[in-house]
Amino acid sequence: MKFKPRSRAGKFDWLIVCAIAVALLLSVFFLREYPNRIVTGIIALTLLGVFLYFYYLVVSVRKMSYTVQNNGLRIQYGFHDILLPYDAITNVELVRRSNWKKLFGVAWRDYFAGYFKENKFGIVRIYGTTNLDMVYIKTKTERFAITPANNQLFFEELDMRWKKPVTNKKDALYAERTVHKRLWQDPSALVLSLLGIASGIAQLALAIYVWVSGRAVSLLDYSLTGNMMEQGSYYELLIFPAATLFFVLRATWANDVFLQNGGQSKRNPQLFTLWVALALLAVMSSILFIGY
Repeated sequence: MKFKPRSRAGKFDWLIVCAIAVALLLSVFFLREYPNRIVTGIIALTLLGVFLYFYYLVVSVRKMSYTVQNNGLRIQYGFHDILLPYDAITNVELVRRSNWKKLFGVAWRDYFAGYFKENKFGIVRIYGTTNLDMVYIKTKTERFAITPANNQLFFEELDMRWKKPVTNKKDALYAERTVHKRLWQDPSALVLSLLGIASGIAQLALAIYVWVSGRAVSLLDYSLTGNMMEQGSYYELLIFPAATLFFVLRATWANDVFLQNGGQSKRNPQLFTLWVALALLAVMSSILFIGY
């Protein structure tokens, strides 16, 4: 039986998507004759990427579902299709109120998807629309939290297919223990973090080089009307290292929290963050040295 998540107000989601789409169309219109095509392309591609990302989020939460089927509990969200076999589920309980911090994922206006640090339960993968009356599902490897529209019917369907395993207190106590580890004790995670930070420092060094050398950056010497401007200080270049260091340091912190709570290093989000950092470095370098 398939359950939808608890209802939520979704009009705000579409307002954001429409606003980004309007900004994209206006930027293409006003920059259609802008002499610096690279800057025009960067702005258009950035807005297009933001639009596609938010559109994916809106569609994902609307199609989010939980299915109680014969071979297990299935959670569907966006590109994620997670099957929890009944023999892997060790406990299911209703939690009246949850308090958490986002590590990797989405958290906005009654919309939670991804990995979170919950005060009581530690690392939890949440796919839901509220922090009240959540169904917490513990497996042998990790913990999930969902928000079916009808909790009573959900438990009734689940009870017909899943039986809580019997464990003694000693085994239960041992199962709750976590192995504490820090980021610097995980070589691959540490390398990814250091490379991302190095990318941000390199971008900052490039900005300082431009300021100290006083060289003109031709791609930034035009106003939005296409008129030539006097050479400026190019403080707008700081957006590249600022964005890089913010996302890299946050991903580093999130991964460290994972390791402290006995979780596995989340290399995929860190690797994605590194690729973004290197892409920003490449874009900044192309802007500074184009035609130089």
